[in-house]
Amino acid sequence: MDIHFSQYQPPKAVASGFWQQIGLPARGRKLHELLHAGVAYRVYPQLAKVSGIEQKALARYVDIPSATLSRRAKVGPFQDGGKRPVISLCRVVQGGAGSVRG
Repeated sequence: MDIHFSQYQPPKAVASGFWQQIGLPARGRKLHELLHAGVAYRVYPQLAKVSGIEQKALARYVDIPSATLSRRAKVGPFQDGGKRPVISLCRVVQGGAGSVRG
């Protein structure tokens, strides 16, 4: 079996900041209000796009069942337990992108 591996290349960031790209404020009162209300589902696909990770793989990494993702896409924002892994992953991806870029 001949397997070829290539080095991971994160997608290039656009001029705006990471948090703007995924649709969340980086900090402050506005972020706290959004977190209290629940993280909008639209943040999840944006996070997958910015990180360069497929949405299904991203769900496995943060342990979000596919049924939960489907429900959030139809019903509304991630609440309580669902928003914590999404926000944590945002921070990890943002931190990793910053360390790669220098």
